[in-house]
Amino acid sequence: MNAPLPDERPPFADGYPQTVALIALTTAAAVGSRRWLALPDVAMLYLLVIVAVAVRYGRGPSVLASALSVATYDFFFIAPYYTFAVDDLRNLLTFVTMFVIGQLIAALTLRIRRDARTARAREARAAALADEARAASLKAHTEAMRSTLLSAVSHDLRTPLAALTGAAT
Repeated sequence: MNAPLPDERPPFADGYPQTVALIALTTAAAVGSRRWLALPDVAMLYLLVIVAVAVRYGRGPSVLASALSVATYDFFFIAPYYTFAVDDLRNLLTFVTMFVIGQLIAALTLRIRRDARTARAREARAAALADEARAASLKAHTEAMRSTLLSAVSHDLRTPLAALTGAAT
């Protein structure tokens, strides 16, 4: 099993209670707005929650969000209401599609998070390499100036020494 990346939360660390709360709030809002919302609108609300959970909490909670979304959608919005019985088999396709789309959206969201994290790591590495290159350039420039200074001082000292040596002989 892969170790979690530094900014990833370990499994079951958090997000599950928040996911249940978000699905409960979405269900309450949708039940309260049943007169104004069509069934596809309710399904879209649940998909929105799945995306939010995937972005914030990761894969495990997004699977829970998908499963709870399908269950609450069936229980509260599909006739016969307040049961998990399904009279119209077309609704089963809706449930499967809702779950699969939720998971696809979650997977894509998680891939975007991973790609962004990788890009940040690459950017940090590039910045570190640029800093090293600047430091090396500064060191090379300092060495060149030192060499030039020593050469000039050496020349300036040799001329008077040669004159003194000549005068002494």
